[in-house]
Amino acid sequence: MADIQKTIQNLENRGFTALYFDTPEEAVAAAVKEVDGAAVGMGGSETLREIGMAKALTDAGCAVYSHNITPPDQDPGIFDKARSCSVYMASANAITEDGCLVNIDARGNRVSSMAFGPKKLIIVAGVNKIVPDLTAALNRIKGHAAGLNSRRLGKKTPCAVDLVCRDCRSPDRICRSILISEQKPMGMEKAVVMIVGQELGY
Repeated sequence: MADIQKTIQNLENRGFTALYFDTPEEAVAAAVKEVDGAAVGMGGSETLREIGMAKALTDAGCAVYSHNITPPDQDPGIFDKARSCSVYMASANAITEDGCLVNIDARGNRVSSMAFGPKKLIIVAGVNKIVPDLTAALNRIKGHAAGLNSRRLGKKTPCAVDLVCRDCRSPDRICRSILISEQKPMGMEKAVVMIVGQELGY
């Protein structure tokens, strides 16, 4: 079982603001308050979709820019619009108990925005994303999350079939850029990690 308190303490030690919520509803309310009416860029995330984050933000009067809401074929500039927001919101593919965020991207729009650009970063993740260490994080992502995301997106990759990573060279491969956030990015005003005491996303 994940050591939630240890994870929160280590995230704090690394400069992140770490918060725990029993339910998704509590996390959504806290995130809307944290955003405080600003425009929000949002990365692709099953977690945020499951908990209705985009709707909660728009209901609160916030503009939300995400390729999951406005596909690139409808707005080719959607990735740039999301990246230029003062607040960026995403989930994490894995969070290590020693306080690191680990994420893998296909396009790089999400990991680049998590590393540089916004004044405020908000990460929302279920307890299922917490793992003991970096090795476990990469194993979790490549041996579980990447395959499920590939299936969801209709990608023709080996992992979409059996959730086993073969370090493929498929044109549809979604594991292309890895970001390991060992500390709050320099120059970013605030990086908030909201952990929810339920399993969310992949």
